[in-house]
This record gives sequence, structure tokens and C-alpha cells, in this order.
Amino acid sequence: MKLLKNLFLILVLGLSSSIIFDSCKEDPCENVTCLNGGICNEGICECADGYEGENCSDSWRDKMIRNYDGQSICEQTPSDMFFATIEADNSCSNCNNSINISIDLELEMNAELITSTTFNIPTQIIYQDQYIELMGSGSGTYNPDGTITIELVIDDGTISDYSCTLTLTP
Repeated sequence: MKLLKNLFLILVLGLSSSIIFDSCKEDPCENVTCLNGGICNEGICECADGYEGENCSDSWRDKMIRNYDGQSICEQTPSDMFFATIEADNSCSNCNNSINISIDLELEMNAELITSTTFNIPTQIIYQDQYIELMGSGSGTYNPDGTITIELVIDDGTISDYSCTLTLTP
């Protein structure tokens, strides 16, 4: 009987001490504030889609919003220089992940950010006047040097589509 009492006492003391010592551990997320839906995990913010940075304060699209000098290389037309602007698209359901791309104030397209460095351009009218309608679709990449590369497929209503590579330089 004495042996059972001693075993019980050891078990109770062991559990009590583990509870006390575990409750003294610091919470690594105690002084970490994650913004924009980010969640702290072991002291590091895991950001929601559309945000990045140490505390999730930076929008993916913010680094892309500016004016650019551009160059296009297309299958059926000579290389061309142009001016481009990327702006925030605030007319959508998930606006933080949307951008508007304007090229020489003639071509307009909307894009959805897939990651912090890639975006998709869904099929859409990119130019229209009384004589012609151009449809476009494609994808883009934000490069580490701040340039943006866009692969664009254009349908001008003729039998075959043609591809263009657009390079935007800040």
C-alpha cells in the first residue's frame, strides 16, 4: 500500500511540475502583430494571399504600381517602344489582387495577381474602335530587378492569333 502511495505521489508531482514549467514558456507570437489577415506561427507571420512582408503590411501589387518604359516584340509587327502605366484596380471583388495595365493610352487590360510575382490576363477586349476590336489574354511576371515581362496573345479577328512579348522597365 505504501508503494502505491509513493507511486501516486511521484505521478502527481511529475504532472504538476510539467504543467508549471510548460506554462512558463514564452509565446513566440506574443509581441508579433500580423496585418491584413496574416497569422502568427512560431513568431513569424504567414501572410494571406495578396500580402507579403515581415508583418504582412505590403500588398503584392504595390511594387508594380508605377509608370514604365516598354518594348514590344510581336510575331507579325516590328518591335515597338511605348509608355505603360500599372494602376490599382479597385472595381473588383478581390481588389487587392487586381491591376489595370495601360499601354500608350490605347491598349487597356485587367490582370489578376496569382502570386506576389505572377499575374494572369484573362481573355478580354484590350482595344476597340469603330473599325477593329482586339482581344487579348496572357500572363506576366514581376522580375527581381523591377521589370515586368508580359506574354500576350492577341486576336484581331483574322484567322490566326499572334503573340507579343512586352517588357516594362521602371
